[in-house]
Amino acid sequence: MIPQAERLEQRAERPVSSEETEYHWISERVSDCAFLGPLRDQLGSVVEFFVPRSTAQVQRSALDGTWLLRATFQGHAIALVWSDFRVKGGSIGKDISHRFCAFLQALSAFNLPLVIKVSSLGVRFMEGRTVFEPAFSVLPAIDRYRRRNLVITLGHGNVLGIGVLIFGLGHYRLTVREDTFVNLTGPEVCRMVFGSGVKFDDIAAAEHQFRRTDLIHELADDLPGGLERVGELLTAFHGTAAGLSPPCQEDAAPDTDDERPAIDRLISGFTDSYVELFRQYDDRLRAYIAVIGGQKFGILANPVGNSNNMIRARSLALFSEALTLFQQLKLPVLSLLDTPGADPRMDGNNLQLIERMLGVAEQIIQYPYGKLGIVVGRAFGGACVLGFPKVFGSQHLFGLEGSTMGIMHEKIINQLLAGSAKLKEQWDEVAQTQAPNLDDLIASGAVDAVIRKTDIRRYVSCFLLEPSRSSKNILRQLSPH
Repeated sequence: MIPQAERLEQRAERPVSSEETEYHWISERVSDCAFLGPLRDQLGSVVEFFVPRSTAQVQRSALDGTWLLRATFQGHAIALVWSDFRVKGGSIGKDISHRFCAFLQALSAFNLPLVIKVSSLGVRFMEGRTVFEPAFSVLPAIDRYRRRNLVITLGHGNVLGIGVLIFGLGHYRLTVREDTFVNLTGPEVCRMVFGSGVKFDDIAAAEHQFRRTDLIHELADDLPGGLERVGELLTAFHGTAAGLSPPCQEDAAPDTDDERPAIDRLISGFTDSYVELFRQYDDRLRAYIAVIGGQKFGILANPVGNSNNMIRARSLALFSEALTLFQQLKLPVLSLLDTPGADPRMDGNNLQLIERMLGVAEQIIQYPYGKLGIVVGRAFGGACVLGFPKVFGSQHLFGLEGSTMGIMHEKIINQLLAGSAKLKEQWDEVAQTQAPNLDDLIASGAVDAVIRKTDIRRYVSCFLLEPSRSSKNILRQLSPH
């Protein structure tokens, strides 16, 4: 069977039509479309535009500020929506709305990942208020498509009005760091309503939105860097396992000479390859896609050894977004937990901590693919749910040698009970039953075994990637206890 990307290249000489609609596909060579300049290094030699049936030759002005096409992008067959800000500010009017919805409907037969580059002033208000219904019909059309297919959005320049809503529908959302502004309205309206006291550039800047909201998952330095990152993500999500990087290097220098963060050294030690997602989103949680023996899986991990791993609302936002993405990709997930607990300071950006914790707990319980937890350091309080407890449907929960688990750290408990000799005596009796090697939790069935760092790979292989009906027998064979 000819791969889809190769079939696309073979259609260079003829228009491509599907069902009888008012639109059809036209193949064009990239070299003949000068306006594709920003994409030229990323695309294959041929693209297919989705245009009105009356269109015989593709011209930039006729595309009405939004390009709808199929293409190969860094070797991946994709569908692409590109806002052309130079034509009517990339705004969404009636005609492009109808074509956008028809485009997504036509794509349903191809199951392609969809990349949307958003650079738009929003709804084309010069068409009057009747533009709203067709323009906003684009949103449920994207939502229907994203239920079955991956959607990556890339914001660049002005991402305003309906443009920011389209951007927000991506499973993975990037923006260019410099000169990108993300908001529901533009600077002129902001100035007219709020005066000079509110600085649009400050509140709408991509850097500000990335740090203060959950809307943007990752920043790229410039548009070429953003496009390059989209290609890396497509490889991680839909490419071959060999395409992930950086690879695990068995002959690498000892940990003491390795400049990578400790969590990356840990992951590289038991995987064949991996790539980090949601880069710089949170300093207390990391997300990865990794490969063992050709099988992909997701990883959610606290940076091991980091004393400031107290879970906050932003950490939970990342956990939730990553789980949503992993579910879309149908990946089993490994949690590597090292946290002293949840941050109790419910102020500032941490106001919604409890709601987010409940939402994440529900996501974990309902996650339909494999779940495996390994406590690699600390696991205290309600934040233990992020380690995929067995009562939440996890296949297994292990503790790494030297890891600790509990309701609270013993130092905190001792301080709380310092004023009551009777309670302190009762606690001391209970504390004697909490063995440092987690034997009490193993006896109760909450934890399956204490394992060594060198065992992580085979435990992940046996209990997450290739779960067996005889897992209990395998567990007895592998467990050092």
